Amino acid sequence: MNNVEKSKNIPFVIGWGSINAVPQKNEKNSTSLMEVQIPISNITECKQIYSNYKSVIDDRVLCAGYPEGGKDSCRGDSGGPLMWSKRNQFYLIGVVSYGFHECGDPGHPGVYTKVTSYMDWILNRINN
Repeated sequence: MNNVEKSKNIPFVIGWGSINAVPQKNEKNSTSLMEVQIPISNITECKQIYSNYKSVIDDRVLCAGYPEGGKDSCRGDSGGPLMWSKRNQFYLIGVVSYGFHECGDPGHPGVYTKVTSYMDWILNRINN
């Protein structure tokens, strides 16, 4: 799991967030739980993309999305899981954090909190 970026499996995100890429007036979230597969993006490229937006992209985050855009987590999905499935077991690898103004915007992958970076903290909270 520590080498998520090189995984051959494509992780997926689930949530009840918006299905509209562009924010809409009186927007409502999905009434059905949605799922989309999105590949992990290169962290170096992600740093370059978000450097103009004063976002911190470091080893505590994962970036995920298709270069051509179109599929992404969206508004209302924040806090939801980015998961990886292997042999019928699911692994939480990221937590939806933020993205560009428009969901699934080409060249702007979503940003996810990297769970392995917080395992000590998580285990400490569970055990205490």
